[in-house]
Amino acid sequence: RSVVARGGQVIMSPADVAYLDIRYPEDIPTPGGYALGLDWADGPTSFEAAYTWEPTAIVDGIAESDILGVESPLWTETALTIADVEHLAFPRAAALAEIGWSVAGERDPAEFAGRVATLGPMWDAAGIRYARLSEVPWPSGEPA
Repeated sequence: RSVVARGGQVIMSPADVAYLDIRYPEDIPTPGGYALGLDWADGPTSFEAAYTWEPTAIVDGIAESDILGVESPLWTETALTIADVEHLAFPRAAALAEIGWSVAGERDPAEFAGRVATLGPMWDAAGIRYARLSEVPWPSGEPA
């Protein structure tokens, strides 16, 4: 808050919802067949939690105009391959990106999950090893 009080701005990345290296709340098959993700930031992060947080609600006294944007770090000390990174990042990266460019109070988790589901075939075609979370109504077919 002191940076903002002196006229500065901030980039929001709360660990419990924005860090992509935090594990998912459900067991999802991983590219290497081993558990991925950490749980140090209030435990697993769901797709919905990654989508529904509000940057202006994280720190008292910080307004929307004080926020330059959001970021979603992914520390790779436990991700051994690019497939591991993709599994941790997708689809939550899409949710976090939307936080950065959508209007607060106008986000609909079910509608967004439906939109993300349409990205599955594109990610499959590109060879991206995303996590097929049960929160997303993926089209039928082989999981990533």
